[in-house]
Amino acid sequence: MATDVQDSFYRRIDAVLRSKDEGHIAWIFKDRNYIRYDLKADQGVSGPREIAGNWPGLQDSFTRSVDAALNRRDQPAVGYLFKDDQYVRYDLESNTVPPGYPKAIADGWTALPAPFQLGIDAAVNHPTDPQVVWLLKDDQYVGYNVASDKLLGGPKPIRGNWGGPAGLLHPPHRRRRAPRHRPYQGLPVQGRPVRPLRPRRRPNRRRLPQAHPRQLALLQLNRARPAACAASPACAERA
Repeated sequence: MATDVQDSFYRRIDAVLRSKDEGHIAWIFKDRNYIRYDLKADQGVSGPREIAGNWPGLQDSFTRSVDAALNRRDQPAVGYLFKDDQYVRYDLESNTVPPGYPKAIADGWTALPAPFQLGIDAAVNHPTDPQVVWLLKDDQYVGYNVASDKLLGGPKPIRGNWGGPAGLLHPPHRRRRAPRHRPYQGLPVQGRPVRPLRPRRRPNRRRLPQAHPRQLALLQLNRARPAACAASPACAERA
C-alpha cells in the first residue's frame, strides 16, 4: 500500500539526478525525500528515504529540498545540486561532497545573469554537446557551457522556443465571462438558499429585410409613372 509520501511523487517532483556514466538509475528528489528509480525497467528500486543521512556532506538546507540537479556529462562522476542561491558539486563515485561546498552560484557560474544566480528552477543537458546545458528560471532559460563557464545565449522566453504539444508549457489564456447578476428573492428560510430569479427572455423580433436604395428609387418611379403617362400621348400608346 502506497504511503502519502510515495503518492506525493506522482503529483510533483523537484529534481532528477542520474547515476554516473548516464546509467539507467536515477535519483528523484521531492521535498525532504528521494527515491531510487530504474529508468530502463520504469519502476522504483527503493525509497522514499530522507535525504539527510543518505547523502553525506550535504548541508542542512539541501536536505530539506533541492531546487534543481544536473549531471556533468563531460565528467560522468560529477553532479550538481542547486538550492536557492547556492550549489554543491557531488562526487557520484565516492558519494561525497568536495571541501569548500556549498558555494554561491554567482561564484561558480560567473557568466549567468543576475536573476539566475539567485536561484535555478531546472537544468537540462544538451542532447549532443556534453559541455552545454540549459538552465531555466521562471519563464526564461539560458544556454551555458559548463566547462568554459560561458554564457552561450539568453535569457530567452521559454514560450515559443521550446517545442512540444500545444499548450503544454503555457496553456492559452481563456477569456472568462463575467458572471451574470441574478437577484435573489427574499432571504434564506431556515438556512435554505432561495433560488435565483430567472431573467425574462426578450421576444424574438424578426427584422424585416430592408430594400436596396436602387429598388426604392424604381418603386417611386413606377408610382409616378401613371400620372406622367396620362399627360403624355406617346406613353399612353405604349401602355
